[in-house]
Amino acid sequence: MRYRIVDEPSDPIYSRFALPPIWFLMPVTILGAFSWSMFFWLLPGLNGLVLAGRHRWRDVGLSVLALVIHLAGMIAVFALREQGMLTGIWRQYAYDLVLVLTVTPLVKVMMDQQATVEMRRILRR
Repeated sequence: MRYRIVDEPSDPIYSRFALPPIWFLMPVTILGAFSWSMFFWLLPGLNGLVLAGRHRWRDVGLSVLALVIHLAGMIAVFALREQGMLTGIWRQYAYDLVLVLTVTPLVKVMMDQQATVEMRRILRR
């Protein structure tokens, strides 16, 4: 017999398709320097919707924020590079700064989703 709270939200049927959050952060950090990998940054938000956790809309918002930060940062870096203000090692530092600012909201998404996954794992026992 299992104890169940009446108001406890049940897992949606599609939540079984959710993946552990670390699986979405790995490609972002490995391939994040490439502009074609930007679609990876929306996957944590979509995973948040599939998990249907408490912070699902915040996860989507942070994923979109990461994409906006990346686009704005890369436009700024390219503009500074074209004006000759970023040369040599400073250009690489600027790319790395954009990548760090982009991944930071996604780490928050990963932490929120991991808490949801752990709570559901505990409740299933």
